[in-house]
Amino acid sequence: MKTIDFDGFLRWVTKRHGQDHGLDRWRAERYGQSFFNVLSLTKPGLAEHLRGHLLDPFHFETVRPEVLAWLERNWDTPDHDDLLWGASSNKQSLDSLPSSE
Repeated sequence: MKTIDFDGFLRWVTKRHGQDHGLDRWRAERYGQSFFNVLSLTKPGLAEHLRGHLLDPFHFETVRPEVLAWLERNWDTPDHDDLLWGASSNKQSLDSLPSSE
């Protein structure tokens, strides 16, 4: 299994977003949707922490900068550690991020 770094992930998202998924122009995949779907494939634990959160990009055309920063900070933490997130975790909670609204 090949490990993908954060920059490789972003390249994959951009490539996937530019592909024709057989959808008409009214149902084209949003960038945030492509971002989340690729994240689910590469880092399912991080995707689950993002799913349904106020900062979840799935329903939007863009990904907010604080999500990118959070994801990059937490990228190298093994997915199996997601079950152990707590006070002793090296990961930063999404809820601790400042909102750009």
